[in-house]
Amino acid sequence: MKRIVLALLMILAVATACTTEADLNLDDLKTVFADKGIMLLNEDGTKNHFVLKGLKATTYKLENDESVSFYLFPTEKKREEGLTDFNQQKSKFDMQIPAIYGVKNVLILYWYGGQTGSPTRHDTDIKEAVKALSALATDNI
Repeated sequence: MKRIVLALLMILAVATACTTEADLNLDDLKTVFADKGIMLLNEDGTKNHFVLKGLKATTYKLENDESVSFYLFPTEKKREEGLTDFNQQKSKFDMQIPAIYGVKNVLILYWYGGQTGSPTRHDTDIKEAVKALSALATDNI
């Protein structure tokens, strides 16, 4: 009887683990961006970036004087709330809107040069990185 209960508990634990998506961390982001050929240079602490739901971004300069901001939220739901917060805050400013990407618990803002909607240096690479991050989070479960 004890063996049956133990076996059922192990099956339940495995099944529960398979339904939980893994969160991403800063090391995951750095690795995937490097794999996609995006060089994250020094952390950029010179700009005032948005604080979303009490969370500050980790922002890196890119080699062409653009930048990318990573918001690492504790959950995917909190990331969605952070995006809502960003959309409310940005409406108060006359500004170029960054390219916005969300994957799992991470919100990525790509602050590119040039006109809104125009091709950018890193847009395709960042989209590929987001796909890889999504797959990475799925593979980690």
